[in-house]
This record gives sequence, C-alpha cells and structure tokens, in this order.
Amino acid sequence: AGRGGADADEFCRPAGGGELCSGRGDCAMGGIGCQCNPGFAGLACELQCPVGPAGGTASGVTAPCSNNGVCTDEGTCRCMGGYGGPACSEPKEAAETAADEAGPGPDPA
Repeated sequence: AGRGGADADEFCRPAGGGELCSGRGDCAMGGIGCQCNPGFAGLACELQCPVGPAGGTASGVTAPCSNNGVCTDEGTCRCMGGYGGPACSEPKEAAETAADEAGPGPDPA
C-alpha cells in the first residue's frame, strides 16, 4: 500500500517544517527525497554550495562552484582539475600557493 495523507511529502520538508525542498527543488521519488536545483544540496535542499565568479572575475557573473566544480550532497564544492578553493574559483597554482602561505606543515626531517 502506498503512503498518503498530509505526511506523504514529509521527507521533502526541512527540519522544523517549511516549504517542500526549501523552495530550491522538487519533491521526487514518491515524497522520499528532493531533486535539488543546481547549487543546492541536502535532503531538503537546505544547503547552498559556495558561489564564486564564473567566466573570470571581471565578468561579474557568479555561479555555484564558479562553474569549475560540482555541488556535493554535503553542500561543498568538488573542484575539477586545475581549480581549488571553497568555490573552485582559484586556479590550482594559486590555491596551492595560498595553502603554502598559510604556514608550513610538520617538518619531515
């Protein structure tokens, strides 16, 4: 027997109630999960991936993960090769330089 009634979409609502899929996606799979819009994640699309410049900083256009990565289920960006940083907006060389400037790790000697 299928589920019905007022709680049929219960898994598509954020904790504490609210709009289905936080208004950022569609309730799918018979009400047991959300299909989130690009740039959003989480069971009820309650997480937003970091946004950064898309097409270079001068373009003024922004996009989830700077269009240089994908939004994960945890609401973080998984960057494609050549990019790093929270929003995948830093060329890998710059991201590695920033990590180096943050301080040295343990001395391997």
